[in-house]
Amino acid sequence: MSSHDTKVRRWALNTLAQLGREQSCKGAILHALQAYHADAEVLAAAIAALYRLCREAGTELRRMGFDEQTVTLAALQHVPAAKLNLSCLPVRPDQANSELIKLGLIVVGLDRAPANMFEPNHENAAIVRALGGHHDPIVSQYSVWAITENSSLGVADLGIDLKNIEQLPANVRAWVFQLLAMEASSTGADSDYITAGIEDRSPEARLGLAVGLKDSFSPSLVPQILEWFTREMDAEIRSQIVDHIVRQAERSEAYWQHAVDAFERGRPEERDRMLAAAAGSKLYSRLSQIKYSGGGMDLFRGDNFVQNNNFHIGNIQAGAVAINGGEAKASDTTNTYNTQTIELIQSHLNDAEREIKGSAADVETKKEALAAIDIAKKEPTKDNLGRAVATIEKVEAAAQKTLGIGTALAGIGRLIARASGFGG
Repeated sequence: MSSHDTKVRRWALNTLAQLGREQSCKGAILHALQAYHADAEVLAAAIAALYRLCREAGTELRRMGFDEQTVTLAALQHVPAAKLNLSCLPVRPDQANSELIKLGLIVVGLDRAPANMFEPNHENAAIVRALGGHHDPIVSQYSVWAITENSSLGVADLGIDLKNIEQLPANVRAWVFQLLAMEASSTGADSDYITAGIEDRSPEARLGLAVGLKDSFSPSLVPQILEWFTREMDAEIRSQIVDHIVRQAERSEAYWQHAVDAFERGRPEERDRMLAAAAGSKLYSRLSQIKYSGGGMDLFRGDNFVQNNNFHIGNIQAGAVAINGGEAKASDTTNTYNTQTIELIQSHLNDAEREIKGSAADVETKKEALAAIDIAKKEPTKDNLGRAVATIEKVEAAAQKTLGIGTALAGIGRLIARASGFGG
């Protein structure tokens, strides 16, 4: 709340609205209303947060004397229209200021707007279309944003002549390109505009296009997008293109191979992002296989070694561990492991647990494996770990039979066995 950045204050209030509780957050929200009431966006966010968390929000706000239309539009973000007094509506665009119009467009985008909220004789979609040509570029931007967010609206509701897209401000182009990309798989008619977005000189506009493509697929665009990725210099745009390629990899052999190649060459943080984007898909299993097989590196990514019976992980010595007959144990204990080795084993067990929960294996096989892993995590003895590895292999076999391809579980099982000292 002490930030000088109005966006930080606004998003702090949005966060309180989503995650907060009245008892702990009401004071901060009231402070924002008093301290930043001259900032229309912060004011609207604070009003919305107060309505989201406090039953007596209306009483509090009436006492403060805020504009009724602002209060009502902000409240609509979280409160059903049927529970509010809407007598201050409609918000006529030819009479309202830009801040009120933007607030109304947010409500439309969230699909919480009452019918004819702007004009008694015109549907909200018609007003959104008209506001696309508003003289304030931020209002125009919000009109396009509302269309991208509201599933009942689409490209047909744009109040912008696409033939003049290059004349629009970069912020508006960004949202138009995002909308066109989102609908590329269903319309297929806007490939020329997608090409224009790829060639746009503004990083902001190209980023909008890349974000819109993530959940959209058009076979005809595959060569263009792959070529775009090879020459795009902006790191965030490249990351968004990779998200698209990963999410759509099962629909394009070229995308699949490109994703695998990028993962094999990727840095750890890039790999993590790709795995997140691939969650729930067959590609996730393939990428996980690469990750847990080391991707051409050894168990500890080529940065570790065993010397004089001491494990070294990076620059940290894990402690003296005897390697006797394939059994890893503390030098003065039987069938136990030192702290660092247990941490490593349990990390692998956690990975196995996550993989099993999303596995294609049958319920009983998964249940058996999860129970064995739970026991091994609580009591990481050699016998318990051996049983856990055996059930992990069982799930891997069942999943492989279902999917027709291996999963990451085979590699995780080997890592657990190796760290436990009874496998290669």
